[in-house]
Amino acid sequence: MRVPLLLFFGGKDDYIPRAEVERIDRTLTELGKPHEVVTYPNVGHAFFRESSAALNKEEVADAWERVQHFLKKNLA
Repeated sequence: MRVPLLLFFGGKDDYIPRAEVERIDRTLTELGKPHEVVTYPNVGHAFFRESSAALNKEEVADAWERVQHFLKKNLA
């Protein structure tokens, strides 16, 4: 992997436990892979999905802003 990753996780995700998120972050760091892991503590799985956007307005707005910044930075 040679491209940067931006990864979002919900802190209340029943499918991807916190330990797994930490393992992903740790492994990518150990391998020297460019990445950013963002965990939103008050949302569950797939919070950024269109059908759940109304439930998680603040988190979705923040994630979308981060995506736009990430793309501008890495596609320039």
